[in-house]
Amino acid sequence: MISFLYKLRFNWKHVVGSCFIIVLFACNRDIQDHKISNPYTIEVIAKEYQWYFRYAGTDNEFNTSDDIVLKDLIYLPRETKINFKLTSEDNIYAFSIPQKRLMEMAIPQTQHSLELGPQQNGEIKFEAGSFCGFDHETLSGVFVVKSKRAFMKHFATM
Repeated sequence: MISFLYKLRFNWKHVVGSCFIIVLFACNRDIQDHKISNPYTIEVIAKEYQWYFRYAGTDNEFNTSDDIVLKDLIYLPRETKINFKLTSEDNIYAFSIPQKRLMEMAIPQTQHSLELGPQQNGEIKFEAGSFCGFDHETLSGVFVVKSKRAFMKHFATM
């Protein structure tokens, strides 16, 4: 009886280990479907006093059904140039990354580019430049820079 229970326990460990490995490979396949190009392009759309950030989905094409749109807390891959493509749907906005001394306009029916050089792990604040004299809190947020692997894992859960 004891040897039967020992064999059952031994086989149970193998079953759990095999399931873990299968799940790990399945997750890695999904993560690897999304490629991080250098520079990595993110579309930034201003609309109704809010920034929206569009990532190309696993097909690496913009304006398709698998695109991911976020606001406020935006993740960036470490040690990768980021090319922001800026536009607006309603007004003229100024997109600013003060600690990097970068600013570019977001204007309806036009597209402007802003390039952020490779960054290390950490947080970078972004905001809007003011034209009207008011501070619009909805036009500010944080970029979180993560390792490429952590970025891809986060991307897979979006």
